[in-house]
Amino acid sequence: MNSTTGTITLNGLNTFNDNGNSGLYAESNGAIQAENVTASGNGSNGAEFYSLSDVILTGTNEFSDNSNSGLYTDAVNNIEAENITANGNAGSGAELYALNDVTLSGTNLFTGNDYSGLYVESDNNIQIENVTAGGNGASGTYGNGAELYATGDVTVNGTNIFNNNNDSGLYVEAVGDITAENITANGNGFNGAELYSYSSSATLNGTNTFSGNGFSGLYTETSADIYVENITADGNGTSGIYGSGVELYALGLATVAGTNAFTNNYSDGLFIDTDGNIYIYNSNVNGNGGNGISLETNGSAEITCGILSNNADYEIEADLGGTLTLNGVDFGGDIDNEIGADEDYLILNSNGCFTYPGPVNNNDNSNNNNSNLNNSSVSTNTDLPINTVNNSDGQIISLDCDAYESTLITLAKGDGALIPCPIIDSAQLFEITEKGLPGALPQNNIFVSSFLLTILENGEALGPLNLSGAIWYASPEQIQNETVTAVFWNGVDWVEINDQITPYMDVFFVIPDELKGVELAMLYWDGMQWLEISDSAHLGNGYIIQTGGHVSEDGLYFEATLNFTGTFMLVKK
Repeated sequence: MNSTTGTITLNGLNTFNDNGNSGLYAESNGAIQAENVTASGNGSNGAEFYSLSDVILTGTNEFSDNSNSGLYTDAVNNIEAENITANGNAGSGAELYALNDVTLSGTNLFTGNDYSGLYVESDNNIQIENVTAGGNGASGTYGNGAELYATGDVTVNGTNIFNNNNDSGLYVEAVGDITAENITANGNGFNGAELYSYSSSATLNGTNTFSGNGFSGLYTETSADIYVENITADGNGTSGIYGSGVELYALGLATVAGTNAFTNNYSDGLFIDTDGNIYIYNSNVNGNGGNGISLETNGSAEITCGILSNNADYEIEADLGGTLTLNGVDFGGDIDNEIGADEDYLILNSNGCFTYPGPVNNNDNSNNNNSNLNNSSVSTNTDLPINTVNNSDGQIISLDCDAYESTLITLAKGDGALIPCPIIDSAQLFEITEKGLPGALPQNNIFVSSFLLTILENGEALGPLNLSGAIWYASPEQIQNETVTAVFWNGVDWVEINDQITPYMDVFFVIPDELKGVELAMLYWDGMQWLEISDSAHLGNGYIIQTGGHVSEDGLYFEATLNFTGTFMLVKK
C-alpha cells in the first residue's frame, strides 16, 4: 500500500493474518492513519508503516506470533499509537522510530517476544502509559521489557509492569528529563529498571517495586537531580555476582521520599553517589549482604525515620563532604560498630520515630555532662559586631562568640539565618530546589524558595535542648514572654534546666518583587510532613516558634523566630 502525495487511511476493523511476508505494509509521503488493526501469524512483520509525516494508530490493535517484529513504524514526524498488544513475535513486540514525538497511550501489552517487548527511538520526546512487558528476550540472547531512547524527555505514566525479561525490565536513555510512575520490575535477568538522563533529572513517583532481579533493582544515573519515592527493593542480585536494592548516581541532589523498604539484597540495600545533598525518608533497610545504606557525596546527607538492622556490613556507611544527620533513625547498635562515618560530622536528632539515649549521669545533679548554652565563658557582649557571611551555600561557618555577638549567614539569593550567641561551634546553609524537597508541596501551595539549616554545638547537632527526655512547659504566653520551662529527671531529682534551652534565632527568605503584597507562608519539614510556622507554637520535644512567618518591617523579607534547625520553605498560598 503506497501513496506518493496524500494520506493513507484505514478505518473500521482491519485484519491481516497468516501472510507469507508482512501482514500490512504501508508507505506514504503523507500521514498514515489506521485503526483496529490485527496482524498476526505473518511471515515477516505483522505491520510495517513508513511515513514522511505522522503515523497514527487508534482503536484496539494486535500484532502477535509474527516471524519478525509485531509492529514496525518509521515516521519523519510523530508517532501516536494506542492499545497495542504484541505477543510472541520472533523479533520485538513493537519497534517505533520517529524524528519527533512518540506517544503510546491506552493499555499496552508486550509479552514473550524474542527480543525487546517495546523498542522506541525518538529525536524528541517519548511518552508511554500503562505498559505490561513480560517474558521478553525469549530467544535467550537479548531482550528488555521496554527500551526507550530519546533526545528529549521520557515520560512513563499510569501503571507499568516489567517482569521476567531476559535483560532489564525498563531501560531508558534520555538527554532530557525522565519522569516515571508506578513501576513494577521483578525477576528480570539484569536490572529491574535502568534510567539514564544525560543532561537533566530523573523522577520516580507513585508506588514502585523492584524485586528478585539478577543485578540491582533500580539503577539510575543523571546529570542533575534524582527524586524517587515509595520504593520496595527486595532480594535483588539473584545472579550471585552483584546487586543492590537501589543505586542512584547524580550530579545534583538525591531524594528518597515516601515509605521505602530495601531488604535482602545481595549487596547494599541503598547506594547513593552524588555531588549534591542527600535526603532519605522512612526507610526500613534489613538483611542486605553489604551495607544497609551506602552514601558518597560532596555535600551532606540527612536520613529521617527508619529502621536499619541485620545488614552484613555497616548499617550506614557514609563518605561525605558535609554532615550526616540522622533524625529518629534506629540503626540498632552503637555508633562505632554500626555506622561507618566520621563521628565529628555525625548529628543525631531524636523525634517521634526514635529517641536516642541521652547523656545522663545518675550521680550528678548538676548535669555537667550536658551542653550549657549559657556558659559564662562564652561572650554575649552586645558591643561586638555581627559576623556576616554571604553566598555561604554548603560552607562550614564558624560561630565565634568571643569576637562576634551573632552570626548572619545567607545564600546567594539573600535567604538565610541570624544565629545569636551563646550558640557556638559551626553552621551550614544549603539551598534546596523544588525537585530536591524532602516531601511534596501541600495542596494549593506554590514553591518560592527553600533551604536546610544545620548547626553543630560542641560537635553535636544543635537541638532545642540537646537532651532527650525533658518535660517542657511552654504555653503560648510563656513562649511570648520567654519564660518557657524545662525540667529533667537525672535519676535522683527533677532538675530545672532552663539555662540550657537553645535561644531563639531568626530564619528568613527574600521576598521576590513580584510576590510582595501576596499571601505567603513559611513551612517546616518535621520528617513526615510540612508544617506551617505560626506564632507561639510548640511542635513537641522543645521545638518552639516564638514568631511565625511574617513580612519584615522593611518589607524585604519573610521571617520567623524559633529555636530549631532543619528544612524551611517559603511558599505562595
